[in-house]
Amino acid sequence: MSVILQLNSELNLNSQNVVEFNYKLINFKELSIEYPSLKSFFADYEENIYNFNDQNSLIELSKILLKKFFSINISLSLNFLIPRIPIRFLYVKYINEILFSYHFDNVSSLFLADSTGTEKTETVGIDIGTGSSLIYPLLFISAYNNHNNHNNNSEDDYKLDYKIIATEINNYSFEFAMDNLKSNKHLGSNLEDKINIVKISKNDDPLIDFDKFKLIKNINNIENIKFLMCNPPFYSNNYSISRFNNTNIDNKEETLKKTIGLKSELYYKENGELDFIQKLIKESLVHKNKICWYTCLISKFKLISNVILIIKENNISNYLIHELNPSNDFYNQNSPISNDNKSYNRGKRFVLLWSFNYIRLPNYLSSNNKLILKKYCSNNNEFKVDLKSFIKDDPIEKNNMELIKNCLISGLDYSNVKDLKLNNIFDSFIIKFDENVWSRSYKRRLKFNKINENDNMKKKRKVINEDEIIIIQIIYDHLNSHLYLFWKYGKYYKTFESFTGYTLRQLNNLIEK
Repeated sequence: MSVILQLNSELNLNSQNVVEFNYKLINFKELSIEYPSLKSFFADYEENIYNFNDQNSLIELSKILLKKFFSINISLSLNFLIPRIPIRFLYVKYINEILFSYHFDNVSSLFLADSTGTEKTETVGIDIGTGSSLIYPLLFISAYNNHNNHNNNSEDDYKLDYKIIATEINNYSFEFAMDNLKSNKHLGSNLEDKINIVKISKNDDPLIDFDKFKLIKNINNIENIKFLMCNPPFYSNNYSISRFNNTNIDNKEETLKKTIGLKSELYYKENGELDFIQKLIKESLVHKNKICWYTCLISKFKLISNVILIIKENNISNYLIHELNPSNDFYNQNSPISNDNKSYNRGKRFVLLWSFNYIRLPNYLSSNNKLILKKYCSNNNEFKVDLKSFIKDDPIEKNNMELIKNCLISGLDYSNVKDLKLNNIFDSFIIKFDENVWSRSYKRRLKFNKINENDNMKKKRKVINEDEIIIIQIIYDHLNSHLYLFWKYGKYYKTFESFTGYTLRQLNNLIEK
């Protein structure tokens, strides 16, 4: 387990994840007692086998899961795409974890201009193509905002106050989404201030339309969007034509049965979702830091290499791929659910995340630990050192964190440092450097400048280049004698890599002393 993930758990820093939606523990027969309308959709009631091959059964199940676990009341129709709740909630939960981790890393509150403190803060997101169900915005409000408003957490808890801009191109989906918004006013008297549905006129309109977003009156800073999310149309228009002509499709009957939805929900141009994602990436190059985190779902593993190629062609260096697997999180072979239930949530999805800022997320928020996906993530943002390898006779004791700190940063020109007391096992400090001050080239330049600079040159040298800044968190695990280095902020991975080499050299020097 990642040490950051462990700390998140121990310190309850994901206290916003309060909705107990654990699909793998659901007993469908018991659920049908509470909601009798499910009984007619069982393939075999005595064997507890639910029928996932019928669209009406999927509609009923989705509505009941939303009502029971999220207090969401929505209308669904056979004419629209039916949301699979496990994968939708995983996507929402993942974005919430990204924003929560960003605060936990202490980067924003300690060193960067975007300081939020512990107060409840407006967190604006964009949902591109929200669909008739309005599923993502409603999940955000139900799962997180309502908890923030009514819990008894301490005053030090960090609170995200979500406001979602939801765009929709189809007139029928737009009207349906508006009705679903009105049906959920019990989620908050100001729900229509929290969710703004924006109508997009036509396919050629930009996906990210700040001219329209600026017309929304109840958002304070429209050019400080925290995230963008999107579930793009999967199929190409060519597939659409062959689908409706019933030609050139394997297993046509099953395909038609399981992909009911509007054309705008399912199809896009010649290459389907790849063209859609490419358009989204191109538009992100225009808006850049107006949005902190851009995200998009990818439906198939085979598309990832093409998507990453587009990312690299556009010189985007801060990106990652994260796997969403409802089979792992919501399904267990030993649970009372029949194996036939795999058909509901068997499909993996992948999240592409990219950003134009220099904030670096912990590895557990990417799929860096999965060998097959690791090559599609930009960098490894963590480095672990086993201190037993350096200090064999007398491992560093708990009260010697100061020794480690002095070993690593004594004599270096750092611009800011702060100690962080995490718990009884972990001690930590976070440090900001204006550039690679531990390198030999910097030291040679510093020595030369001291000899040759006049006062005017010294003033000029103090100008800070944002691209050179790096922030690193260092955590010491007393229990296992491990030292962890986490890259929190910076443009160049080589600078972090250089610091890890410097750390090893300094620890070797500690042995010699």
